[in-house]
Amino acid sequence: KERPGRNPKTKEPVPISARFVVTYKPSQKVKERIEMIDPATVEVSKRRDLSKSQQEEYEFDVEDDL
Repeated sequence: KERPGRNPKTKEPVPISARFVVTYKPSQKVKERIEMIDPATVEVSKRRDLSKSQQEEYEFDVEDDL
């Protein structure tokens, strides 16, 4: 489906052509399984709180464990 867009530099309207996009619609079984998960038992990754160099070090450590 074609949609309107805008050139950010000139503010001129520009049509954006239609294109195929990948979408995902989870099945009812997947939704049920997700609802069954107890958030208290799930380990949350702390990676997003790390600096770039710490992330690289973390990735290196994980690869060493393999």
